[in-house]
Amino acid sequence: MTDRTEPDRELVFQPYAGSNAFVLVDPGSEQPWPFDDGSPQDSDELVVTTQAGAGFLSAGRDFYPTVRIRITSAHPSHEGGSWDAAGETSVTVLNGRLALSSVIRDIAGMFDVEPGDWHLLWRVRGRDQAARRSLDAGERYFHGVEEWDLVLWPELDE
Repeated sequence: MTDRTEPDRELVFQPYAGSNAFVLVDPGSEQPWPFDDGSPQDSDELVVTTQAGAGFLSAGRDFYPTVRIRITSAHPSHEGGSWDAAGETSVTVLNGRLALSSVIRDIAGMFDVEPGDWHLLWRVRGRDQAARRSLDAGERYFHGVEEWDLVLWPELDE
C-alpha cells in the first residue's frame, strides 16, 4: 500500500474552528462528512468518524487551533508530553487526498496519501485556555492555544 522507502512527513495547519469543530476528510468522498447530520455541539465525543473522515470537537469557537499531522509508515512510538485527551480511530481514503477543513468546508490544507484504510492517533492539549479565550472572554479569530497532534499510518494486510 505505502512505499516503505518514503520518508515520514509532518504538516502543520490552522483550520478555522467556527462551530467548535474542524474535519479531516477525503474531499472527493460522497459519504456524509462528520457533523453533516447535526451540530458539532450535539456530539459527546471529541472525535467523530464517518466514511468520509474524522471530525474534531474543539473547546473553543471562532478561532484557529494548531493541528500537526504526521504521516508515518508504521505505528508511532510513544511520545511523552501532557495531553488533555487522546485516542485512536481509523479513516478510509478513497481518492488519495485528505483535506483539513472547517465544517463549512474552508480548506486549511490538503495532502496526498495512498488510498486505503489508515489508523489515526489523535491527541489534544490547551482546551481549557481555548475555552476561556473564546467562550468566557468572547475573543475571536485568535491562532494557536489549542494544539492537536494527528498521526496517520496505513493499515497493512498481514
